[in-house]
Amino acid sequence: MALTPGLRAEATTVVSPENTAAAVGSGGVEVFATPAMIALMEKAALQAVATELEAGDVTVGTMVHVRHLAATPIGQRVRATAELIAVDGRRLLFAVEAYDEVQKIGEGQHERVIVNLERFLRRLNKKPPTQSRRRRLLTASGSDGVRTRDLRLDRPACSPLHHAPNRSNHTTKGRERQGWRLGRGA
Repeated sequence: MALTPGLRAEATTVVSPENTAAAVGSGGVEVFATPAMIALMEKAALQAVATELEAGDVTVGTMVHVRHLAATPIGQRVRATAELIAVDGRRLLFAVEAYDEVQKIGEGQHERVIVNLERFLRRLNKKPPTQSRRRRLLTASGSDGVRTRDLRLDRPACSPLHHAPNRSNHTTKGRERQGWRLGRGA
């Protein structure tokens, strides 16, 4: 299916002690954490295109550039929105925003790339795990006896800030240099 700019979705959550800055280690304050806001924005972007992807394809986040504009206390509902604003081959660029019950609390852009899940996992499993990250799954296999297989499920999630753009990504001119065709329409 063809992905076109204008696809939108939203995701919601309620601020709880588990998604505060103090709980996730991004600050010592009991307010909605920036990493939690970013994750909610990514969830909205993922949902915006999920039903339009080819069978076997998924999207993975590759860049997040957001501003956290205001604090949100425990108990308030937060809503993140994502709109697909540019498509360049497998690269998808979203405008993302987040709102609490009072005001806009975040805004920015998020990039995702379409990948074939099977091929992606095959490449991932070629990376040698360290001994501390290795997990073994014992599976019975009929007459072959018992086999083991590495499950690399305990890889730490990468911080969204790990993919922060360099200075050339901050301007429209920088995105054009990277091959982005901005604007609405096909």
